[in-house]
Amino acid sequence: MVSDIVASFIVGLLANSASQAKQIRKALRKSRTQFIVLGNRACGKTTLINRMLGRPLTSTHSPTVGENSIGGFQYISFDRQVNIKNFSDLPGDPSAWIVWDDVFTRDRPRGIIFMADHEHIKDHLRAFQFFVGFLSKDDKRWHFFRGKHSVAKEKVEVVMLLFNKADEWRNIVNIGYLIDCFAPECNKIEQLGIQIIYHGCSAIEGGADYDNALGDFFRRLLF
Repeated sequence: MVSDIVASFIVGLLANSASQAKQIRKALRKSRTQFIVLGNRACGKTTLINRMLGRPLTSTHSPTVGENSIGGFQYISFDRQVNIKNFSDLPGDPSAWIVWDDVFTRDRPRGIIFMADHEHIKDHLRAFQFFVGFLSKDDKRWHFFRGKHSVAKEKVEVVMLLFNKADEWRNIVNIGYLIDCFAPECNKIEQLGIQIIYHGCSAIEGGADYDNALGDFFRRLLF
């Protein structure tokens, strides 16, 4: 990518040593954090995004239809500013899941938040299986030739499985049960060499669980 070539040129100009070059590359990398939020319909993706953007929250809203481009924005996580690049709110209806694949290969995110909740767990699992399916896709034809999926997959550092609506399920079921439902697909992600983390929160409430989940996610991308 052009941005990577420019970044390498800047590093070459500024760095006087290998260690200094490493620090500069790390700083440049942090300055263009890229992630996406995926999940089945009505799991709270737009609510999470609106909370991150500081927008007013409502308990109900119209389903997201098509890709809603938000652009770049700044997010504060544990007093640390995170600069987000080229962000979009994506639909969760099964008929629109193919959009996820298009955005994944286009934006090449370093982090992915996949949201689910306790209701209609089979539907959430089906969405997760679709996600893991295109994440696992390998389109290398020769040793030096990588297709768009392979290039995008190599960029991914962390996937967070975020069980939303904890305000509804925390007294009904524990997060361990929810994690177990997704375990086989999570194992596939780990086999790809991508770290996966698990959290539960209420995007509508916010609070400590929400802060801890987003804080853990961004720490893994920034450090």
